[in-house]
Amino acid sequence: MNDLNQMYYKKMESIHEKHFAWLKYRESHLKKLLNQVESHQFKNKSSLQQELDAITSKLEIIKNPETHLVVKDLKMYFGGVKAVNDLSFEVKKGEIFGLIGPNGAGKTTVFNCITQFYRSTGGYMYFRNKENQITNLADRKVHEMIQEGIARSFQNVELIWELTVLDNLLVAGHSLLLSDYLEHMLHSKRMLQEESVLRTKGYELLKKLGIEDYAFRSPYGLPYGVLKKIELARTLMTDPTLIILDEPAAGLNDQETKDLAKTIKEINQSLGITIFLVEHDMGLVMSICDRICAISFGKKLALGIPSYIQNHPDVKKAYLGEDIDE
Repeated sequence: MNDLNQMYYKKMESIHEKHFAWLKYRESHLKKLLNQVESHQFKNKSSLQQELDAITSKLEIIKNPETHLVVKDLKMYFGGVKAVNDLSFEVKKGEIFGLIGPNGAGKTTVFNCITQFYRSTGGYMYFRNKENQITNLADRKVHEMIQEGIARSFQNVELIWELTVLDNLLVAGHSLLLSDYLEHMLHSKRMLQEESVLRTKGYELLKKLGIEDYAFRSPYGLPYGVLKKIELARTLMTDPTLIILDEPAAGLNDQETKDLAKTIKEINQSLGITIFLVEHDMGLVMSICDRICAISFGKKLALGIPSYIQNHPDVKKAYLGEDIDE
């Protein structure tokens, strides 16, 4: 019994010693920090506030599991031009979120910052990735967006005209293959199996979008509405959780725009993919978006449901005119 008591007291003594040592370290560290503040040794006194802002932004997405993307105080300056200035918003899981504004408002710049085509001047962007982990997008590179679960289309159609429509989809899908460069050169068994799965997946996506008849022909000369759907199918090949669409209806006629709107809603509802789009067609935006953020000169004017944006006086005056066709 005495031996057990001695072991217990020695254990407790060890714990207390470690706790005491940790407290002394904290005391020393805090005294040093206090001395630095009092003697103005901080070169940038706002650095503590910046660190606090970063933590706060990350907490916003952590505490709300329905939040997919948080953009906080985003800045993008080109010399003296403030293309994006202190812009903040959040995108929820499974919603269709719209970003509107006139030419030069900074919409595409926002997309370029999120997808790391541009390195933002300031602010924070946190994303809930495929593994449900919180990612600081500023720490990622362009080619890593696919692994995180973000896919993007561009204003202009960017297809490889020498390939078939299906092969264009395979180019996107290869980014997630496990087989390496050497296996592709040697046409290994694993590479052939993976490519077979990709071809089936690509054809099924074309079928889902109603354009499977074009699978084995070149995209050259196809109607623009079909080309836009091919680009949309290509983004789906990467198994994204968030798709960023930059003016998807640009260049489309009224019927093609209606078809595209229907396709976007079907993808959102059937696959549960979050859609984040920039669009000038107000009819499309108002009909399919769950929430909309309106910006002017890189700053937020208003954020809310379509009816709120539609009736917001600043938005009506700056972008939409006095009346919007239903």
